[in-house]
Amino acid sequence: MFEAARIADPLSGIVSAYLQMTYFFAGREEDSRAEYERTIDLPGSREIQEHTAFFRAWNLGDKARTRAQFRRYLDSQGVPTPVLAQLLDVLERPEAARALLHEALDDPANHDPIRTLFIGWHGALYGDDELAIAASRRSLIDEFWLSGKFVLWWPFMRSARRKQAFRQLARDLGLYDYWRASGNWGDFAQPVGDDDFEFIR
Repeated sequence: MFEAARIADPLSGIVSAYLQMTYFFAGREEDSRAEYERTIDLPGSREIQEHTAFFRAWNLGDKARTRAQFRRYLDSQGVPTPVLAQLLDVLERPEAARALLHEALDDPANHDPIRTLFIGWHGALYGDDELAIAASRRSLIDEFWLSGKFVLWWPFMRSARRKQAFRQLARDLGLYDYWRASGNWGDFAQPVGDDDFEFIR
């Protein structure tokens, strides 16, 4: 769908942003990077593009590149999230980073669906599945950002998807009922028996 939209409007920054993200979801990181480079000079907001590029850089394990890309993301933020600026100081120190993120999740200043998700995503990068799931639940259910369900499929959420609490989140969001009724399990889940399911990626 996004590739078709790009053909129809190759200069749309938002189409490109979601195409880059979708390629990343699908494990097509080289395609995501190429699309990023194709549109790097387009005007308009670049928050999604730079955030996705940060996640790609993280996967490469190059600390200098990751830090530089994180700075570019922070400079492009449309939804300023102060804890992420603080995270830059401890980017290579997982314990300190996790502590900052937990504190931020408890801070009422971050209790809106976007900031909450940002905290959870970065927690997932540091292997904090509990934080990632708690933030996802708060954003999607407690703060009622139901249109944001796509965020559950980020590759770095894979470990969290193995947890029982994540499966319960999928049930509470109505995903399990939809999958059972429609038979359309997609690429991430499959049925187990007559009344259960599991995530497969």
